[in-house]
Amino acid sequence: MLHSRDAAPFHNAQKNGGKQIACQFARVPGFKRIASMSESLLPGVSVRCGSECPRVFLYQLCFFCRVSSVLQNKGKLYGKQFLTDGCDDTCWNSEGGRPQFIALSFPQPVVVEQIVLLFQGGFVGKECRLDGSLLQSRISLGSFVPANGNAEQVFDVPNPSTVDALTLIFEDSTDFFGRIIVYKLDVLGRPALDPTTKAQ
Repeated sequence: MLHSRDAAPFHNAQKNGGKQIACQFARVPGFKRIASMSESLLPGVSVRCGSECPRVFLYQLCFFCRVSSVLQNKGKLYGKQFLTDGCDDTCWNSEGGRPQFIALSFPQPVVVEQIVLLFQGGFVGKECRLDGSLLQSRISLGSFVPANGNAEQVFDVPNPSTVDALTLIFEDSTDFFGRIIVYKLDVLGRPALDPTTKAQ
């Protein structure tokens, strides 16, 4: 399952003045803390890591997030920042229409392995397609179908691959008007050893 935590661009880096950032991992049993990933935030430097590294919350890499729409353009109330603020009382609420999407960009290649979503029942994405890209080349990571409910849901990525961007595309919604409400999005994976790394 996944966890992501940043709707504002490079939120963690801004809070720390762009300097060294310690990883805070594992709220999920079995996930271990690893050493600082501050090197991955420096231009031209990548972390030597691959399948031997523990799975981590990829928001630690300070990804950039954008969304398809926000209800009535009220970003301060329903914006993308609430996808990853760690508070279950705030949410991203889309406008009506289909499809809707959440797009993430990472500062270095990563292998995305799991995704965690917490929807508002009745405003759930009925079908979710995972599209990745690496160096602007599109990669299909598969799809999944969330249940219509209020419980946190965890999904293994069907085709884990190395990407530097990931888009969750909700083809449809349980809401008649196509609105989607997400209280939490978490993304789990690993920094890639190199751009051709495949998940083990």
